[in-house]
Formats: sequence, C-alpha cells, structure tokens
Amino acid sequence: MIVAGVHSGSPHDGDWPAIHAYLTATKPDILFVAFGHPRQNYWIDQHRAELPAAVAIGVGGAFDFVAGVTVRAPAWMRRFGLEWLHRLAREPWRWRRMLKLPVFAARVVLQRFGFSGSAHNTA
Repeated sequence: MIVAGVHSGSPHDGDWPAIHAYLTATKPDILFVAFGHPRQNYWIDQHRAELPAAVAIGVGGAFDFVAGVTVRAPAWMRRFGLEWLHRLAREPWRWRRMLKLPVFAARVVLQRFGFSGSAHNTA
C-alpha cells in the first residue's frame, strides 16, 4: 500500500478549494475522512461528485486509536463488549449519541425478522 499523502483540513466550505487541489494532485484511490461523525458523512456526500478517489470512507476517530492518541478500554472491558462504556466515561458529551444505539439495535433486529415496516423489504 502506498500512502498518497495526508492533509489536515476541515469540513468547512472555505477549506474545500485547498482540499480539492490537494486531492487532485495526489490522486488517491481510497480517501479516509476523519472529521468525526456525522460531519464526515455529510462532507463526503456533499463532495462525492468532485472527489478524485474511487472510494471515500468516514473513519471518525479510528486513527486516534491506532496512533495511541485515544486510550482504549482495558482488555477485560473489550472482552465483555463494554468499550462503549469506557468511551462514555472518558467522553461524557457522547451520551446523546449513545442513546441512539438501542434504537439502532432494535431496528436491526426488527428488520432481520421482517418487521421493518418497509414496503420494499429485501431479505
């Protein structure tokens, strides 16, 4: 794998010309966008027609974990699937986002068993 480059831009519209010029010059095949959720998703959607990359992926804070900037939960918490609780304790402002997780899980289960309420259910 060859890293074409890195750029420390922002999702603000004023930064788009510089980001676009950089992407055009480096011609990445895959673009990792780490503006955080949901800004990175909106940004990718807003600029996808102009992105020179074939694939754009919102990675949120994943690189912070890989680089050791954000501390992972202890191994015992990860084993029991409680890393989310560790993150909530370290970053309490995430509580609103965490409230959406049970709703998401319920929708996945309902859709899996054919109770999505969607007229175009593709199981």
